[in-house]
Amino acid sequence: MFRLQQILDDAPKCSEDHSEKRILDLLDIMELFQTKYLHAVIDDLHRLGTLFLKSQGRLSNKDFDEVNDLVNNMDSLLCGYLVLPQTKGKIDYSRFFFKDRKSPLLSYETAQNEIRNILEALERDLIPHLFAVIPENRLDYATKKKLLFSDKVLTAFPDAKKDIEDATDCIIMDFSTATVFHLMRVVECGLRALCDDLGFEEVKTHRKSGQPRYIPIEYAQWEPILNGLPEKIEDRLKSMGGPSQAKQEAQEFYNSSWQEIDALRGAWRNHVMHARTDYGPKDVDQVLDHVQRLMSKLATRLTQV
Repeated sequence: MFRLQQILDDAPKCSEDHSEKRILDLLDIMELFQTKYLHAVIDDLHRLGTLFLKSQGRLSNKDFDEVNDLVNNMDSLLCGYLVLPQTKGKIDYSRFFFKDRKSPLLSYETAQNEIRNILEALERDLIPHLFAVIPENRLDYATKKKLLFSDKVLTAFPDAKKDIEDATDCIIMDFSTATVFHLMRVVECGLRALCDDLGFEEVKTHRKSGQPRYIPIEYAQWEPILNGLPEKIEDRLKSMGGPSQAKQEAQEFYNSSWQEIDALRGAWRNHVMHARTDYGPKDVDQVLDHVQRLMSKLATRLTQV
């Protein structure tokens, strides 16, 4: 009896939809790619192929029924996520080939050729499906047991959510330079929120003619933004009057935030944005530590409008 036939009673019509998942575990992959049915089909094809290779002459009725049943029961492989275009075409042809048991073309040799062709089609269809293994020290990020940023940061800076997700994926896959790139984009969300809080909406530059030019913060480079922040911070502190606990806390918050962002710009942002260097896992850990502390601090007083 075929392995495939033994498990068909439990075969789903189609795999569960995993399209919304960014990371798949081994059980997801096994379900998506119908590995139980795929392995049974390959085993059955190899068994029949080996049996037919040792036989000669016209295909017996018993063996005809076996190979015909196998070919007709292969629909479980042709649904869901797994796309097998060459295999489907070959199965359709084989169904036509084995349709008439009285056909003079049916012999053990031709049947064995059909089986070999199906196996080769399966191999051609399966080879393009490649998978990457997540390093053990990154599994907590993949299973969301460990998050890059707190819920408070995510709530305060919703525009950073996509880059935080992408940075997480890059950490999981050990794409270190790409991780640094996305973390710098996260910092930019914090920088814009800081500017918005201080009423810093435009950067003043000059055209070649000497005429002033005003660029919105979201389109300006970091350097002129950071060069203009000390003045905006000083204006805010002056507006708070004389010495007080609130003024001291604001001074510590604004000045330290500006200094940390400027340090990130000089140490990593400029280099990663201009393809000057590549980074490794240890660099990521260092950058991530700085960015996590910065964004957590910014989230204590700022939110994106």
